[in-house]
Amino acid sequence: MPNYDTETALFLSQNTMFERRKEMNKTFLILAIVLGVLSAHADNPYQSVTNVSLPTVIETNTLVGTYYTGDRLGYNLTLNIDVGGEYSCTWRGCLGVYGTATGIWTIATNTLHLSPKTATHMLKDRPLPPLDVLVFQRQYIFVDPTLRGYFLKYGPDRFSAFQKDEARTKRSRATSDSAPGAEPDASER
Repeated sequence: MPNYDTETALFLSQNTMFERRKEMNKTFLILAIVLGVLSAHADNPYQSVTNVSLPTVIETNTLVGTYYTGDRLGYNLTLNIDVGGEYSCTWRGCLGVYGTATGIWTIATNTLHLSPKTATHMLKDRPLPPLDVLVFQRQYIFVDPTLRGYFLKYGPDRFSAFQKDEARTKRSRATSDSAPGAEPDASER
């Protein structure tokens, strides 16, 4: 080992520490970039689903309507989102109505929150969780986070997401726009 005087040894020691600090800073910078990229992907778990995106801005008036999800057997949910911030939900199955709920809906960070005021039977025992709000084919859809794995595997279908039921939405608008108790015209049936 070479014999350095004290001043040279101190200089080399400081230089080595400076080099180590530079290397550590590079490592932390790379780590920060990697974590930033990973967190950006973590913010949108749906990015792998074709034609599905997170909305940048949610216009609450465009959420209004009737949505459906179900298997057409024992799990059929109809969700009505009303203009005044109220909602109603009915769970139907092959044996009839399994439960109903009414309450208030709000939106926060791409999530539809349903706060029931009243609920019966199945919707009392198993209330709807906060639903992820996504855009599919220029329409809002709502995904139950407990079904996210199914949604990611199979994409948007009637079982994996609440989707707007245009026929029911038209029917409810026609009924609400006309006199109370009026029947929708034949084109909307």
